[in-house]
Amino acid sequence: MPTMSLRPGEIFAGYSIERELGTGGMGSVYLAHHPRLPRFDALKLLRPELCADPAFVGRFEREADTVAQLDHPNIIAVHDRGSHRGQLWMTMQFIDGANAEKALADYDNGMPPDRAVRIVGKVASALDYAHRHQLLHRDVKPANIMLTNGPDDDDEEERVFLSDFGVAKSIGEAAERISSLTSTGSVVATLDYASPEQIKGLMLSEYSDIYALGCVLYKLLTGTVPFPGDSVAARVYGHLNGTARPPSTVIPGLPSGFDDVLARALAKEPADRYPTCRALAIAARNALVGPDEGVGSFSALPGSPPGPAGTPPPGTNAGRPPPAARDEARAVQSMPQWLGQSEMTRNSAGTRPEPVAGPGDQGQWPARGGSAGPAPQRAVPLATTVGPPAAGESPGRGHTGRQALIVAAIVVAVLLAVVAALLLTR
Repeated sequence: MPTMSLRPGEIFAGYSIERELGTGGMGSVYLAHHPRLPRFDALKLLRPELCADPAFVGRFEREADTVAQLDHPNIIAVHDRGSHRGQLWMTMQFIDGANAEKALADYDNGMPPDRAVRIVGKVASALDYAHRHQLLHRDVKPANIMLTNGPDDDDEEERVFLSDFGVAKSIGEAAERISSLTSTGSVVATLDYASPEQIKGLMLSEYSDIYALGCVLYKLLTGTVPFPGDSVAARVYGHLNGTARPPSTVIPGLPSGFDDVLARALAKEPADRYPTCRALAIAARNALVGPDEGVGSFSALPGSPPGPAGTPPPGTNAGRPPPAARDEARAVQSMPQWLGQSEMTRNSAGTRPEPVAGPGDQGQWPARGGSAGPAPQRAVPLATTVGPPAAGESPGRGHTGRQALIVAAIVVAVLLAVVAALLLTR
């Protein structure tokens, strides 16, 4: 089995390697010269251990074929795929630019709202197009959004592309459970942008991508994720049970309309979110420019089928409490089993493996924050995740003493019953 590393000038499957663009949990991406055409492609090589799994190989080929049929101005095109000396590979359109995560680093407190909203609008269009073709992305995040300068003869100053459909899944086949977040020991979907149903390993729908897009909007506007935490358990608890801090309280001067937009986008229940990514993008635009200058209500999208007389349009949730109120009334969700088993499969160095860099990235990405990640956290038993954490306490550890008292009381009651039975038989 060949190694993952390819050197400049090396020939792989006919492609001449120029340099490495990025590497991560799923494999590596290289800038490569096409064997026949005068152009550069992004050549993605999957990790050797993935290539040794026949089930994964079959799924990779089917999904690559599906993604190759997508034709949208905001989706990076897949050109070819194959296997060379047992190594799975895929070539994609090369975007000479940077991803939104790196672009965000140029600002101290989030992007300018108009730029953030415009980027999310382009990504929303790409996602809705994929959803109409029965395909979920499952790993929407700033690092998978590529930005590059627009053509000289075009009024568009910045072009936006959604990349890395490598973990995409057909909507009809999205019932994967634990593997929706992990695969062969590495993180596939990025936890900071994963929906509650994805974390719990439930069946996924387009609402999972809508939630992730909401997390992206929050990150671009504020410079931080909705549910930050020092441990995997804290972030998981946030997605399952927490309420994100209103973005207008994070960034002074940010229009307060974004608070309601993101509260709905990040609703715990899929049915409480926006009906489409475009609906989320329109609501964000309205929050930016104000209701009087907005582009219209998301509930009146062109092409939406009219409902019966007197009924609200689909997705408006009219007559129901707002998502935040329903979230407060929900029972506390227990932590998923995979968390107690593997702490999100941190690697031996203590850092969380990152997915593959998209085309245009330079060098290997460090752990989050630019330095080595924290030491692996102790696994959290499911039995302790029965309520919100106390101040200064990690999620899932707050009620161990109470449970011990309950167990002791049960033991004492059983012993008393046995003694009573013995006395009665004498």
